[in-house]
Amino acid sequence: MTGDYSAATGFRLIFTPDKVVMTCHGASSPQPYVVEATDTQAIIRIQREPKPVVLLLRQDGKLEASGPIRFSGQVAAGSRTEQTMGTTTQTTTTQRELTPLEAQNYPDAKQNGQVFSNTESTTEMVYGPTGGRIVTQYVTKTVECNLGMMTPTGPTPLPPDIESPFGLITTIFSGTSVLMQGGTTEQAASKMFEIDKAAAPGLRMNGRYAGQGGFSITFHPESATIACGDAERALEYSMQRNGSQILVKVHDPANPLTLQFKSGGSLFADGPIQVNGRIIVGTTEDPKNPFVFAPKVAKCQVGALVADGRASTPD
Repeated sequence: MTGDYSAATGFRLIFTPDKVVMTCHGASSPQPYVVEATDTQAIIRIQREPKPVVLLLRQDGKLEASGPIRFSGQVAAGSRTEQTMGTTTQTTTTQRELTPLEAQNYPDAKQNGQVFSNTESTTEMVYGPTGGRIVTQYVTKTVECNLGMMTPTGPTPLPPDIESPFGLITTIFSGTSVLMQGGTTEQAASKMFEIDKAAAPGLRMNGRYAGQGGFSITFHPESATIACGDAERALEYSMQRNGSQILVKVHDPANPLTLQFKSGGSLFADGPIQVNGRIIVGTTEDPKNPFVFAPKVAKCQVGALVADGRASTPD
């Protein structure tokens, strides 16, 4: 799941791939959750003690639940100043007396009577106090909220994989590369958090699915890579409820693809699909366009796609 959901009662849910943050009356608590999807419905089960919170994803995109909920979460309770530590550059300046003969080797030496002197500076990296920062303090608070109907209010505020080390590094690097290319801090922040590309609230897919016809699809937080042999292409996708079906729609203007989510976790689409992809054939010295691509077109039968399946080589 992804997205930010809220109820008129004040209860709020923010989904990331493996956790959901429950918020009520200022108290927040991250909890693991699972999505139990069949070909007719999707249920979100938040795994908390003493019993899970169960929500039904409706066809209109809202989450349906009822009854009171009681949980303990963290609330802000003031702040304190904390000393920061780190590595800084320390410069040491020393003055050395020189004989007239030695002074000939130091153009910047200053003469004072029969004595010459030269000022030398050395720098070194030292670890120690670097200043202070304001740290918010939290306390545990137990709150009660009624669940009610929850409406999606927007995408998940942070990147879906922000909690993973690789996701954090990738996010920071993407922003740094914008600054290195002369971009503004606003452009860097937009690139880092991909606000304009965030997926709409709702179900998302994860992992790789492949079939016997040589076709495969690999889902990422923001896109899906379809492949037929060596031909690959990354495209946006969305998930929709159509009557009693859960559909995965890959947005390719030339060759749109609709997959049906089946019981047991497989995907299915009837007929062939043409992948207008490309392959890397060389590199360049341009940091903005480091690779040279050549078009690669292939056609595969889709059929049933199994999670973690290995695609066959198309004829």
